[in-house]
Amino acid sequence: MDRNKIKDLQAAQLDILMYVQDVCNRLGITYFLMFGTLLGAIRHNGPIPWDADIDIAMFREDYETLKRYMTEHGDQRYFYSDYSTYKHHIAPHAVLIDKKSHITFSSRSQNKYSPAYDGVYIDIFPIDRTSPDRELQLKQARSLMSVRQIISYKMAKIYEGKTNAAKKTAKQIVSGLLKPFTLRFLGGCINKIQRRYDNCDSNCYVIPTDNTCFDRIVSIDYYFPPRYVSFSGKEVCIPAKTEEILKQRYGDYMELPPEDERWDYLDHTISDVKFDA
Repeated sequence: MDRNKIKDLQAAQLDILMYVQDVCNRLGITYFLMFGTLLGAIRHNGPIPWDADIDIAMFREDYETLKRYMTEHGDQRYFYSDYSTYKHHIAPHAVLIDKKSHITFSSRSQNKYSPAYDGVYIDIFPIDRTSPDRELQLKQARSLMSVRQIISYKMAKIYEGKTNAAKKTAKQIVSGLLKPFTLRFLGGCINKIQRRYDNCDSNCYVIPTDNTCFDRIVSIDYYFPPRYVSFSGKEVCIPAKTEEILKQRYGDYMELPPEDERWDYLDHTISDVKFDA
């Protein structure tokens, strides 16, 4: 992909982030950069040059407050997509999409469901309380992954060059058998699993996306009080113990990947980004 196109994509994502930040400031709620975006903020003072995502996370109460605002009063340029606002939403978290932009993917598995819009987006993850009991944490992880596996079966992903006719037929049959279980219903199941310990007296918090996230449980003091750093010239919010969070997830997070591997993902997935006049 043209490197200038990547810059255009990242600039558009930054615009969405700044819109979310403005809304959060007005509502008196807090977001945090997370995952690769947090790594980029510390290691590159902006997005990782070869990354195409912006990830933020919010504690559940703030996450729900933002959702209510976006669905009732949000800027019409953006679409807030989650299991309750779009019937074909697949992710276990919300996505805010710029409706006036369009991403063309050069290679992508085919499935039965498409996103509401094909534009530039940022991911918004909930931070949820979980049980302090390790066995209950693992049970919650298994429940989450069971529902996500059902969603994967429903999608009936067909990979170019990797899915032969027999496997394609089998995927379609299984997907058909799961037709009574709508994505909206399954998304609601994921939401309930994520919020299973909302009322638990626990200081254990997790971003419940898959089973591996339960290996990275932290206390609330990892997030508060929030810190602020420069991200592409904009002041953004990061967790209090950012370095500990990054080390927990990436190990030696300041070490760059081999040069010949840095652009591999983008070069094989995204071919173009366009914006409406």
